Amino acid sequence: MTGGGEGFTAMTHVTARQSDRLRWTEDGILTLIVNRLFASRTLRDLVAVDQDQLKVSAAYRKEVFYRVFPKSVHAGKNELTSRCVEMSPSPARV
Repeated sequence: MTGGGEGFTAMTHVTARQSDRLRWTEDGILTLIVNRLFASRTLRDLVAVDQDQLKVSAAYRKEVFYRVFPKSVHAGKNELTSRCVEMSPSPARV
């Protein structure tokens, strides 16, 4: 099976099919997340998201991401404060 210390001789079919590593940028991941989040019209309306801005502005994508996911869950005395949209259901749907 091996040929003089060169490893497996029939492994070329495996290495030939290997893909490159996936490489993500911060904006690429952010774009993926916010596009999926705001595919829901209900959530888009609740958070007041402008779909056109979402498509063209990295800064806007980051802004609306942090409307849903605050930088801090609970503020301690030395932590930054952040705004968070209240995500409770409306009385009509309860």
